[in-house]
Amino acid sequence: MKPSEAIRIATIAANANEPYLLVGPPGIGKSAINKEVARLTNRTHIMGHPSVEDVSVPCGLPMDAGDHAEFKPYGVLHKVFNSKKKTLWDLEDLGQAPKSTQAAYMPYLHARELNGRKIPKCVTICASTNRKEDNAGVAGLIEPVKSRFGLIIDIEPDESDFRKWYNSTGLPKVISGFLASRPAALFDWKPSKDIKNQATPRTWEKAARLLQEYEVQIKSGAIVEEDVGYPILTSLLAGAVGMTYAGLFGGFYSLGNQIGNVEEIFSDPDNFSLPNDPTHMAFLCSRIVQLACDDGEEKAQMIPKIFDKIGKASTDAAMLMFRDMIASSDSFLTSPYYEECFATDLGEEMIEALQTA
Repeated sequence: MKPSEAIRIATIAANANEPYLLVGPPGIGKSAINKEVARLTNRTHIMGHPSVEDVSVPCGLPMDAGDHAEFKPYGVLHKVFNSKKKTLWDLEDLGQAPKSTQAAYMPYLHARELNGRKIPKCVTICASTNRKEDNAGVAGLIEPVKSRFGLIIDIEPDESDFRKWYNSTGLPKVISGFLASRPAALFDWKPSKDIKNQATPRTWEKAARLLQEYEVQIKSGAIVEEDVGYPILTSLLAGAVGMTYAGLFGGFYSLGNQIGNVEEIFSDPDNFSLPNDPTHMAFLCSRIVQLACDDGEEKAQMIPKIFDKIGKASTDAAMLMFRDMIASSDSFLTSPYYEECFATDLGEEMIEALQTA
Protein backbone atom coordinates (compact mmCIF):
# COMPACT_ATOMS: atom_id res chain seq x y z
CA MET A 1 0.00 0.00 0.00
CA LYS A 2 1.39 3.41 -0.92
CA PRO A 3 1.89 5.96 1.89
CA SER A 4 -1.08 8.21 1.04
CA GLU A 5 -3.44 5.23 1.15
CA ALA A 6 -1.85 4.02 4.38
CA ILE A 7 -2.44 7.42 5.97
CA ARG A 8 -6.14 7.28 5.08
CA ILE A 9 -6.53 3.75 6.46
CA ALA A 10 -4.48 4.43 9.60
CA THR A 11 -6.49 7.60 10.27
CA ILE A 12 -9.68 5.51 10.36
CA ALA A 13 -8.05 3.09 12.80
CA ALA A 14 -6.83 5.95 15.00
CA ASN A 15 -10.28 7.54 15.11
CA ALA A 16 -11.71 4.14 16.07
CA ASN A 17 -9.05 3.92 18.80
CA GLU A 18 -7.82 0.64 17.35
CA PRO A 19 -4.07 -0.08 17.48
CA TYR A 20 -2.45 -0.39 14.07
CA LEU A 21 0.96 -1.57 12.84
CA LEU A 22 2.97 -0.33 9.84
CA VAL A 23 5.29 -2.86 8.19
CA GLY A 24 7.89 -2.18 5.52
CA PRO A 25 11.58 -1.93 4.59
CA PRO A 26 13.86 0.73 6.08
CA GLY A 27 13.68 4.32 4.92
CA ILE A 28 10.24 4.43 3.26
CA GLY A 29 8.54 6.82 5.68
CA LYS A 30 6.79 4.72 8.32
CA SER A 31 7.63 7.18 11.10
CA ALA A 32 6.51 10.09 8.92
CA ILE A 33 3.18 8.35 8.26
CA ASN A 34 2.49 8.02 11.98
CA LYS A 35 3.37 11.67 12.56
CA GLU A 36 1.02 12.68 9.75
CA VAL A 37 -1.79 10.54 11.20
CA ALA A 38 -1.27 12.29 14.54
CA ARG A 39 -1.46 15.68 12.81
CA LEU A 40 -4.57 14.84 10.80
CA THR A 41 -6.41 13.49 13.85
CA ASN A 42 -5.27 16.36 16.08
CA ARG A 43 -3.31 14.06 18.38
CA THR A 44 -0.13 14.65 20.34
CA HIS A 45 2.55 12.31 18.99
CA ILE A 46 4.52 10.42 21.66
CA MET A 47 7.24 8.09 20.39
CA GLY A 48 8.53 5.09 22.31
CA HIS A 49 11.51 2.91 21.40
CA PRO A 50 10.86 -0.72 22.41
CA SER A 51 13.93 -1.88 20.46
CA VAL A 52 16.23 -0.42 23.15
CA GLU A 53 14.01 -1.14 26.17
CA ASP A 54 13.87 -3.87 28.76
CA VAL A 55 10.62 -4.92 30.44
CA SER A 56 10.92 -2.23 33.12
CA VAL A 57 9.94 0.46 30.61
CA PRO A 58 6.47 -0.88 29.73
CA CYS A 59 5.95 -2.39 33.19
CA GLY A 60 7.30 0.43 35.35
CA LEU A 61 9.63 0.22 38.33
CA PRO A 62 8.59 -1.34 41.66
CA MET A 63 8.44 1.33 44.36
CA ASP A 64 7.81 1.07 48.09
CA ALA A 65 4.18 1.85 48.93
CA GLY A 66 4.23 1.05 52.65
CA ASP A 67 3.16 -2.54 53.15
CA HIS A 68 3.53 -3.43 49.48
CA ALA A 69 5.22 -2.42 46.24
CA GLU A 70 3.62 -0.65 43.30
CA PHE A 71 4.93 -0.42 39.77
CA LYS A 72 5.43 3.22 38.86
CA PRO A 73 5.61 4.35 35.21
CA TYR A 74 8.49 6.55 34.14
CA GLY A 75 9.73 8.24 30.98
CA VAL A 76 7.45 7.84 27.96
CA LEU A 77 5.04 5.59 29.89
CA HIS A 78 4.56 8.33 32.50
CA LYS A 79 3.64 10.77 29.72
CA VAL A 80 1.16 8.27 28.25
CA PHE A 81 -0.61 7.60 31.57
CA ASN A 82 -0.86 11.33 32.25
CA SER A 83 -2.22 12.29 28.84
CA LYS A 84 -5.23 14.60 29.05
CA LYS A 85 -5.83 15.15 25.36
CA LYS A 86 -5.89 12.96 22.26
CA THR A 87 -2.54 11.19 21.88
CA LEU A 88 -0.94 8.77 19.42
CA TRP A 89 1.51 6.51 21.26
CA ASP A 90 3.97 5.32 18.61
CA LEU A 91 6.00 2.18 19.36
CA GLU A 92 8.77 2.53 16.80
CA ASP A 93 10.72 -0.51 15.57
CA LEU A 94 8.68 -2.89 17.70
CA GLY A 95 9.90 -5.90 15.72
CA GLN A 96 13.49 -5.26 16.88
CA ALA A 97 12.47 -5.49 20.53
CA PRO A 98 13.29 -8.62 22.57
CA LYS A 99 10.37 -11.03 22.88
CA SER A 100 10.08 -10.27 26.59
CA THR A 101 9.67 -6.55 25.84
CA GLN A 102 7.13 -7.29 23.11
CA ALA A 103 5.18 -9.43 25.56
CA ALA A 104 5.23 -6.64 28.15
CA TYR A 105 3.35 -4.40 25.72
CA MET A 106 0.62 -7.01 25.03
CA PRO A 107 -1.72 -5.90 27.87
CA TYR A 108 -1.74 -2.32 26.57
CA LEU A 109 -2.65 -3.42 23.05
CA HIS A 110 -5.78 -5.34 24.10
CA ALA A 111 -6.97 -4.75 27.66
CA ARG A 112 -5.27 -1.32 27.70
CA GLU A 113 -3.99 -1.79 31.24
CA LEU A 114 -1.16 -3.35 33.24
CA ASN A 115 -0.52 -3.68 36.98
CA GLY A 116 -3.85 -2.03 37.70
CA ARG A 117 -3.11 1.05 35.61
CA LYS A 118 -5.30 1.85 32.61
CA ILE A 119 -4.30 3.84 29.58
CA PRO A 120 -6.47 6.96 29.24
CA LYS A 121 -9.23 6.66 26.63
CA CYS A 122 -7.69 9.58 24.74
CA VAL A 123 -4.60 7.47 23.88
CA THR A 124 -4.38 5.43 20.68
CA ILE A 125 -1.49 3.00 20.10
CA CYS A 126 0.36 2.52 16.82
CA ALA A 127 3.63 0.81 15.96
CA SER A 128 6.03 0.23 13.10
CA THR A 129 8.54 -2.43 12.17
CA ASN A 130 10.82 -3.59 9.41
CA ARG A 131 10.46 -7.10 8.01
CA LYS A 132 12.49 -10.18 8.87
CA GLU A 133 14.07 -10.20 5.40
CA ASP A 134 15.33 -6.60 5.72
CA ASN A 135 18.48 -7.44 7.70
CA ALA A 136 17.27 -4.91 10.28
CA GLY A 137 17.56 -7.03 13.41
CA VAL A 138 13.91 -8.10 13.29
CA ALA A 139 13.28 -11.63 14.45
CA GLY A 140 9.53 -11.18 14.03
CA LEU A 141 6.61 -10.40 16.30
CA ILE A 142 5.24 -12.96 18.71
CA GLU A 143 1.77 -14.08 17.63
CA PRO A 144 -0.17 -12.66 20.59
CA VAL A 145 1.29 -9.23 19.82
CA LYS A 146 0.39 -9.40 16.13
CA SER A 147 -3.21 -10.41 16.78
CA ARG A 148 -3.70 -7.53 19.19
CA PHE A 149 -3.28 -5.00 16.40
CA GLY A 150 -6.63 -4.18 14.82
CA LEU A 151 -4.89 -3.40 11.55
CA ILE A 152 -1.55 -4.37 9.98
CA ILE A 153 -0.56 -2.26 6.97
CA ASP A 154 2.20 -3.18 4.52
CA ILE A 155 3.87 -0.04 3.15
CA GLU A 156 5.49 0.34 -0.26
CA PRO A 157 7.28 3.46 -1.53
CA ASP A 158 5.52 5.54 -4.16
CA GLU A 159 7.26 8.13 -6.33
CA SER A 160 4.22 10.39 -6.69
CA ASP A 161 3.54 10.40 -2.94
CA PHE A 162 7.16 11.11 -2.15
CA ARG A 163 7.41 14.03 -4.57
CA LYS A 164 4.21 15.56 -3.23
CA TRP A 165 5.67 15.46 0.27
CA TYR A 166 9.14 16.48 -0.90
CA ASN A 167 7.92 19.54 -2.80
CA SER A 168 6.44 20.94 0.42
CA THR A 169 9.77 20.83 2.29
CA GLY A 170 11.61 23.71 0.64
CA LEU A 171 14.45 21.42 -0.42
CA PRO A 172 15.94 21.77 -3.95
CA LYS A 173 13.22 20.79 -6.40
CA VAL A 174 15.68 19.53 -8.97
CA ILE A 175 15.70 16.21 -7.08
CA SER A 176 11.94 16.00 -7.54
CA GLY A 177 12.42 16.60 -11.25
CA PHE A 178 15.06 13.87 -11.42
CA LEU A 179 12.81 11.35 -9.65
CA ALA A 180 9.95 12.29 -11.98
CA SER A 181 12.16 11.37 -14.92
CA ARG A 182 13.42 8.18 -13.23
CA PRO A 183 10.70 6.90 -10.82
CA ALA A 184 12.62 3.67 -10.16
CA ALA A 185 15.44 5.69 -8.61
CA LEU A 186 13.33 6.50 -5.55
CA PHE A 187 13.70 3.03 -4.10
CA ASP A 188 16.38 0.68 -5.31
CA TRP A 189 17.26 -1.15 -2.14
CA LYS A 190 18.18 -4.69 -1.14
CA PRO A 191 19.49 -5.97 2.19
CA SER A 192 23.28 -5.97 2.09
CA LYS A 193 26.24 -6.66 4.33
CA ASP A 194 28.11 -3.77 2.68
CA ILE A 195 28.29 -0.57 4.72
CA LYS A 196 26.95 1.57 1.90
CA ASN A 197 23.74 3.54 1.48
CA GLN A 198 21.23 2.75 -1.22
CA ALA A 199 18.41 4.74 -2.78
CA THR A 200 15.37 5.07 -0.50
CA PRO A 201 13.03 7.97 0.28
CA ARG A 202 15.03 8.57 3.48
CA THR A 203 18.40 8.70 1.73
CA TRP A 204 17.05 10.95 -1.04
CA GLU A 205 15.98 13.39 1.66
CA LYS A 206 19.51 13.21 3.09
CA ALA A 207 20.92 13.77 -0.41
CA ALA A 208 18.70 16.81 -0.83
CA ARG A 209 20.02 18.39 2.36
CA LEU A 210 23.58 17.79 1.15
CA LEU A 211 22.70 19.31 -2.22
CA GLN A 212 21.20 22.34 -0.50
CA GLU A 213 24.43 23.01 1.40
CA TYR A 214 26.50 22.31 -1.72
CA GLU A 215 24.56 25.01 -3.60
CA VAL A 216 25.09 27.46 -0.73
CA GLN A 217 28.84 26.85 -0.80
CA ILE A 218 29.02 27.08 -4.59
CA LYS A 219 27.17 30.39 -4.49
CA SER A 220 29.41 31.78 -1.76
CA GLY A 221 32.58 30.70 -3.55
CA ALA A 222 33.61 28.32 -0.78
CA ILE A 223 33.63 25.53 -3.38
CA VAL A 224 35.10 26.02 -6.85
CA GLU A 225 34.64 22.87 -8.91
CA GLU A 226 37.48 23.72 -11.31
CA ASP A 227 39.99 23.80 -8.46
CA VAL A 228 39.13 20.34 -7.17
CA GLY A 229 39.64 18.12 -10.20
CA TYR A 230 36.72 15.73 -9.58
CA PRO A 231 32.92 16.08 -9.49
CA ILE A 232 32.27 17.06 -5.87
CA LEU A 233 28.50 16.72 -6.14
CA THR A 234 28.65 13.13 -7.39
CA SER A 235 31.09 12.13 -4.68
CA LEU A 236 28.97 13.90 -2.06
CA LEU A 237 25.68 12.26 -3.01
CA ALA A 238 27.22 8.83 -3.57
CA GLY A 239 27.45 8.48 0.20
CA ALA A 240 23.70 9.05 0.46
CA VAL A 241 22.15 7.16 -2.48
CA GLY A 242 25.01 5.16 -3.98
CA MET A 243 27.37 5.93 -6.86
CA THR A 244 25.00 4.86 -9.65
CA TYR A 245 22.21 7.29 -8.81
CA ALA A 246 24.63 9.99 -7.69
CA GLY A 247 26.19 9.83 -11.16
CA LEU A 248 22.85 9.85 -12.94
CA PHE A 249 21.65 12.77 -10.84
CA GLY A 250 24.90 14.64 -11.50
CA GLY A 251 24.23 14.34 -15.21
CA PHE A 252 20.64 15.52 -14.75
CA TYR A 253 21.80 18.43 -12.60
CA SER A 254 24.24 19.56 -15.28
CA LEU A 255 21.38 19.87 -17.78
CA GLY A 256 20.90 23.41 -16.53
CA ASN A 257 23.95 24.43 -18.54
CA GLN A 258 22.51 22.86 -21.69
CA ILE A 259 19.01 24.31 -21.35
CA GLY A 260 20.20 27.82 -20.58
CA ASN A 261 18.77 30.43 -18.25
CA VAL A 262 15.37 29.07 -17.19
CA GLU A 263 14.39 32.48 -15.79
CA GLU A 264 14.06 33.72 -19.36
CA ILE A 265 10.85 31.72 -19.81
CA PHE A 266 9.16 33.97 -17.25
CA SER A 267 10.10 37.16 -19.07
CA ASP A 268 9.34 35.91 -22.59
CA PRO A 269 7.44 32.60 -22.65
CA ASP A 270 6.47 32.89 -26.32
CA ASN A 271 10.05 32.94 -27.57
CA PHE A 272 11.62 30.49 -25.13
CA SER A 273 12.75 27.32 -26.89
CA LEU A 274 11.52 24.20 -25.14
CA PRO A 275 13.74 21.09 -25.17
CA ASN A 276 12.57 18.02 -27.06
CA ASP A 277 14.22 15.50 -24.77
CA PRO A 278 11.81 14.29 -21.99
CA THR A 279 14.62 14.35 -19.41
CA HIS A 280 15.49 17.94 -20.31
CA MET A 281 11.80 18.83 -20.11
CA ALA A 282 11.53 17.27 -16.65
CA PHE A 283 14.49 19.36 -15.50
CA LEU A 284 12.93 22.51 -16.96
CA CYS A 285 9.61 21.85 -15.20
CA SER A 286 11.28 21.32 -11.84
CA ARG A 287 13.17 24.60 -12.20
CA ILE A 288 10.01 26.49 -13.23
CA VAL A 289 8.23 25.24 -10.11
CA GLN A 290 11.15 26.16 -7.90
CA LEU A 291 11.44 29.68 -9.30
CA ALA A 292 7.68 30.35 -9.28
CA CYS A 293 7.36 29.26 -5.66
CA ASP A 294 10.52 30.94 -4.40
CA ASP A 295 10.19 34.30 -6.16
CA GLY A 296 6.52 35.03 -5.49
CA GLU A 297 3.86 36.97 -7.38
CA GLU A 298 5.99 38.29 -10.22
CA LYS A 299 6.81 34.85 -11.56
CA ALA A 300 3.63 33.08 -10.40
CA GLN A 301 1.49 35.35 -12.59
CA MET A 302 3.31 34.04 -15.66
CA ILE A 303 2.43 30.42 -14.89
CA PRO A 304 -0.79 30.27 -17.01
CA LYS A 305 1.08 31.32 -20.15
CA ILE A 306 3.96 28.92 -19.42
CA PHE A 307 1.47 26.15 -18.65
CA ASP A 308 -0.21 26.68 -22.01
CA LYS A 309 3.12 26.60 -23.86
CA ILE A 310 4.37 23.44 -22.12
CA GLY A 311 0.97 21.77 -22.39
CA LYS A 312 0.99 22.20 -26.17
CA ALA A 313 4.43 20.61 -26.33
CA SER A 314 3.87 17.81 -23.81
CA THR A 315 0.80 16.99 -21.74
CA ASP A 316 2.91 14.75 -19.52
CA ALA A 317 5.33 17.59 -18.78
CA ALA A 318 2.48 19.99 -17.95
CA MET A 319 0.97 17.42 -15.59
CA LEU A 320 4.33 16.94 -13.89
CA MET A 321 4.83 20.68 -13.47
CA PHE A 322 1.45 21.29 -11.91
CA ARG A 323 1.51 18.33 -9.59
CA ASP A 324 4.69 19.82 -8.21
CA MET A 325 3.25 23.34 -8.12
CA ILE A 326 0.11 22.26 -6.25
CA ALA A 327 2.14 20.28 -3.74
CA SER A 328 4.55 23.17 -3.25
CA SER A 329 2.08 25.88 -2.33
CA ASP A 330 -1.40 25.56 -0.83
CA SER A 331 -2.03 29.21 -1.65
CA PHE A 332 -1.59 28.45 -5.35
CA LEU A 333 -4.76 26.32 -5.29
CA THR A 334 -6.85 29.38 -4.43
CA SER A 335 -5.00 31.83 -6.67
CA PRO A 336 -6.44 33.25 -9.91
CA TYR A 337 -3.49 31.72 -11.77
CA TYR A 338 -4.63 28.20 -10.82
CA GLU A 339 -8.18 28.97 -11.98
CA GLU A 340 -6.92 30.41 -15.24
CA CYS A 341 -4.78 27.35 -15.97
CA PHE A 342 -7.49 24.80 -15.31
CA ALA A 343 -10.33 26.65 -16.99
CA THR A 344 -8.96 25.36 -20.31
CA ASP A 345 -9.79 22.03 -21.96
CA LEU A 346 -6.32 20.75 -21.11
CA GLY A 347 -6.78 21.90 -17.54
CA GLU A 348 -10.06 20.02 -17.20
CA GLU A 349 -8.36 16.87 -18.48
CA MET A 350 -5.67 17.30 -15.85
CA ILE A 351 -8.15 17.84 -13.05
CA GLU A 352 -9.85 14.57 -14.02
CA ALA A 353 -6.50 12.78 -14.20
CA LEU A 354 -5.45 14.12 -10.79
CA GLN A 355 -8.74 13.05 -9.22
CA THR A 356 -8.47 9.52 -10.55
CA ALA A 357 -4.73 9.08 -9.89
